[in-house]
Order: sequence, then structure tokens, then C-alpha cells
Amino acid sequence: MSLKPIIPLFLILTLLAIGSFPKAKAISADSFLIGFSPFSLFNAEEGVPIFKRGENLWVYSKILFIVSLVDPSGKVVVSNQRVSDTLVKLYEFSKDDKLGEWKLVLTSATRLGRFTLPLYVLEPKLEVISSTNSFNLIQEKINFQGSIQVKNFKNITSVEVLLVKKGISNSTKEVDTGINLDGNRLFVKMNYDSARGIIKLFPYLQTLPSEGAIEGIFWAEIIQEYPIIKKGADESFVLIYKKVPIIQSDKERFKLSTITNNTLALIVPRIFPSSALVGELAPLRQGIGYIRLYVEKDNNLRYFDKKLYFIKGLNGLEIVEINEVQPSKGKIDYSLTGNLSGSTDYELVLIAKIFGLDSFLRETISPTIARVKLMNSITGQYVSDFSLSLSKNLSYSKVADTVYVVLPKESFKTEYSVNFRGINLDKDSLEPKILELKGNYESIIKFKAGVLSIKAEYNDGSKVNFANVEVFRLNGKVEEGFTDTLTNGNLNLTLPFGLYRVSLDVGGNVKSHKIYINSTNQGLNLYFEKPIIEQITPQSENLQYYLFIIIAEVITCAYVWKRALRRLNSNA
Repeated sequence: MSLKPIIPLFLILTLLAIGSFPKAKAISADSFLIGFSPFSLFNAEEGVPIFKRGENLWVYSKILFIVSLVDPSGKVVVSNQRVSDTLVKLYEFSKDDKLGEWKLVLTSATRLGRFTLPLYVLEPKLEVISSTNSFNLIQEKINFQGSIQVKNFKNITSVEVLLVKKGISNSTKEVDTGINLDGNRLFVKMNYDSARGIIKLFPYLQTLPSEGAIEGIFWAEIIQEYPIIKKGADESFVLIYKKVPIIQSDKERFKLSTITNNTLALIVPRIFPSSALVGELAPLRQGIGYIRLYVEKDNNLRYFDKKLYFIKGLNGLEIVEINEVQPSKGKIDYSLTGNLSGSTDYELVLIAKIFGLDSFLRETISPTIARVKLMNSITGQYVSDFSLSLSKNLSYSKVADTVYVVLPKESFKTEYSVNFRGINLDKDSLEPKILELKGNYESIIKFKAGVLSIKAEYNDGSKVNFANVEVFRLNGKVEEGFTDTLTNGNLNLTLPFGLYRVSLDVGGNVKSHKIYINSTNQGLNLYFEKPIIEQITPQSENLQYYLFIIIAEVITCAYVWKRALRRLNSNA
């Protein structure tokens, strides 16, 4: 429903109402307050809020009014209700009530006068024509991309697309408020227990001040923006937003340090509709809100706003990423990135403002992802220095010791091969022979490997500080291997079973040894002639000494060169 047709009607009705009053005794809407609860009342002269089904209509007036409420069909749902210096819950909009323009008819019992306030009950929804989505793996990240085509995009003023982690009820985040107290940066640790409906704030300082602590008065509020219809200077009507406090904490005097030993608590009202008293008196709409932290020190009041999303069944601190987009010809494109580690159970939440109200599109996104690990069956330990080759139809990415695989269906069987540090493992040595991958399941590939302990010493018994190590597996004419570094006389290598040639290069002195790995632990001791000048390595403790020698040699060469030039010049 567009607001354009109703705005002229709103203007006409208001002008007629104002014209019907005797000028000497005219009354105006500023005598009348209207809102969602006793804590969210608006002066009707300044603007009338837009209501949703399930919300309550509360009114208040200092002077006596007789109030009636008429629905869009002309039916009188409230007749001649007296309102005088008291709060009145006039009506509760039910799910069956008609949407559109209602009329609030106000008659003054003390003065001649009657006027009508237009009242809008709306529940705009996104009209989705089509939607597509896909995802792919980028190293340790999972990227979600999609496009949503909507029909009623002309009524949309803004769109936010959120990627939210599911199944997490209690979260804690550290937030920089940007506030400086006597030159000390104020931070706040924010904890949101969405299951219990409690938000706790722990203000603290980034660094300890010289005076030991800073004292101030702190309190916090939950705030939401409500759309209201407001009369402009030219008698036209515009849609504006007004931030309204929903819940406020107690005011506390805190002494701040770097320790979070002070707490502000906010009880989060249930998202309407709710039969609970706190939900009725302080309605919290599903959608965008704010946590505002106030700081008063030396009669100076400052505040910090943290945007927070109140979404049924989700934790507003678990927003992984946000796209703020503007529909282009009704098309909403988004690209959101989450982490592969931990849970990959996400929900995509699209929030579009239509006539000032938050309209939602929610979709659970649970990619079918399998996990694969490589285990040394001899030791029972997982290894990380490997790569996995799978079917070309699969997208996969390796993070630490785990390979994540996107599956086209819940279960998928595939052949595979494994490369461990440049060594292709024999297929006959791997278990299982065919890899069966399942969504949200960890498959284990097993192979046999032993640990080769290499020790390198000089002939006088001292340790070799540094050596380059080459390891090659001898497999017919094919040599596969890798390089490593021995330091402080020791190196432990995990090697799949097989025959290897191991070479150590100690300052140009190379020694090779063949060894067959077929057990858990095997040792290889190599001895070298100790050089007259100890080898210089990056690990030497006396690098400054060698640097001094190099600098002295450079200076000496420069001196000799300079003297030679002088002789040439004198001979010339």
C-alpha cells in the first residue's frame, strides 16, 4: 500500500477538523498523546506512529476527551471512551484487523470541538519474485552469494542483508566506545544472553590512568526507531523516524580501571506480540535497535550507540557480516563471508524498510559440508602437512589439519589421492580405498608413518648448529621428497613407510644415508669433521661479532682503494 493516496486525505481531514473549531476556544492535537505503550507516547500534534498488528494503542490526555476508533471499513471498534488525565489502553490490533487507514475521533467534553486523527495500521511484506544463491570456499572462509528479485521495490527505502550464526544464545563482544575520559579510552564488554533476555555491559579503560581509577555515573538504554507521520511547515505530511527508549538500566556510580568489575544490566522485552506484562508495556519490534551507554562525568554527559539486531530465535551479537544494499530495478545482490571453522549453520536475514517498518525475509543456510582429516594410524595423531586430491566436481579447501568439502548431496563417494610433504602416498597404503563423504561428518583417512630422529654431531661430540636436510623417497625411478632444516643438532621427521635417502649439508660437507622406515621410531646419527672456523648460521648467537668483522673488512677495502686512487693521481 502506497502512502501517496492517503496523504492528501490525511491533510483534508486535518484541515476540516481545524476549521470546525471556534477560534477562541480551539483545541489541538498537542493535548493528546498516542503510542505503543505508556513508555512510548508521541504528541499527536508532532506526529502519529504507524502501528502493526499485535500492538496496543495507548492514549493519554490532560483534558477530558471522548474517543472513538473506526477501522478502514467504517466499523466503530471503540465507542465514546472517556480519557482524562489517565493512561488508557484503548485497543489491541489483532491479526484479523484490517490494514490501512483507521480514524481516531476526538471530541472535547469541556470545549466545543471535534477532530479526527488518521491512524495507519500496516504490515508491509517483501513480494519476492525469485531468488538464487550459491556459495564457494576461499581458504578458511565460506562465501555466500545471492540475488533476490522483488516486486514492490519502489516502496523500499533501505535494505540490510545479514549473515547470522544460529544456535548460539550467549555471546560476548569487546567494543570501543570512542569516548575519552581524561585522556583514557573507554571500552565496554557487551554480553547478550538471548535465551534469558539479558544484556550486560561492563565498562572499562584501555589503559590504567595515573590516578588509578576514574569515577563517573553510567546507565544504559535499549532504543528503537519508530516511524511516525509528521506534519510539515507547508501543511504536508512526511515520514520521519524517532528514537524511543524501550528499557533503561539503573544509574550507577562506577570507579573504572582496566578490570571489568562494574556491570549494567538490561532486561530485554519480549518481541511483540507477547502476553507478558513487560512485552505489553514496553514493546520491542523485531528488527534494528540500539544499545546506548551514557557516561556522566564532571557535569559532562556523553553517550555511545551500538547498533544491535533483535531477531526472534537469533543472537544479535552473532552477526557475522552485513551488506547494506540499494535495490537496482528490484534486484537485491549480496555477498557475505563466514568462517569454516566451528559451526557452518547460518541464517540469512534480509531487513527492508517499507513505509518505515522493518520487513523480513529469512532463510536458513546450511551448506552440506564434509570434513576430512589424515591420521597416522601408528601414533593415532592427525597430521597437517598434506594435500588432498578429489573429484573435479567437488569444491574443497584446507584449513590447518582439516579439508572442508562442499557436497552436491548429503552423501558422496569419490576416489582420492594424498600428497604428504611432496610424497605421493601409495593408494594401497591408504584406508579407506574409496572415500565416503557426508554432510557435517568427519571422515578419517589413515596411513602408516614412523618418526625418524636425526642427530648430527661433530667428531668432538659437540652439536651441529645448522644443517640443510633433503629427504627423498626411493620409489623406482621416481624420487619424491622435501627439504627441511636441522638446528641445535636434532630434527624429528614424520615419514610414511618406505625407503628413503636422507642427506645433510653442513657447511658444504654433505653426507647421505639410506634408511627404510617401517616402525614407529627410528634413529639416524651422523658425524661430521668440525671446521676450523665454526660455520656461520642464522641461528648463531654471535651474529654481532661476524657483522663487526664484515664491516671492518669493508672499511679496510675502502681505505686501500682510496690510497690507490691517490697514488694514481700523484703519478699523473
